[in-house]
Amino acid sequence: MLLNILKQRVIEVMCRLFGLYANKLVNVGFSFYESPKKSFVKLSCDNPSGWGVAWLDDEGWRICKEPIALYESRKAKELIRNVVRGKIIISHVRYATTGEPEEGEHSSMAL
Repeated sequence: MLLNILKQRVIEVMCRLFGLYANKLVNVGFSFYESPKKSFVKLSCDNPSGWGVAWLDDEGWRICKEPIALYESRKAKELIRNVVRGKIIISHVRYATTGEPEEGEHSSMAL
């Protein structure tokens, strides 16, 4: 029973990832902000330590990240709705289990 409780706690504090692969440039604004269930911004409420997004467009890979919650970021909202268009899009919201978030800390987003 204790093991099941510990497993559940680990699941609750895990970072969340978003990935998309398409045959043309696409926008993920709906998935991030408007999806009625489990939008990425809603998931950031439980993962408030930082966010990052990387995308592949016609010019190559681009990346943006901040050590604040996605739901608090004005930069993210503007960027995701108006700039991020890609054939491959990868994003991450982070729950820091040790230490304070720092600028550029998303090791899983290092491209």
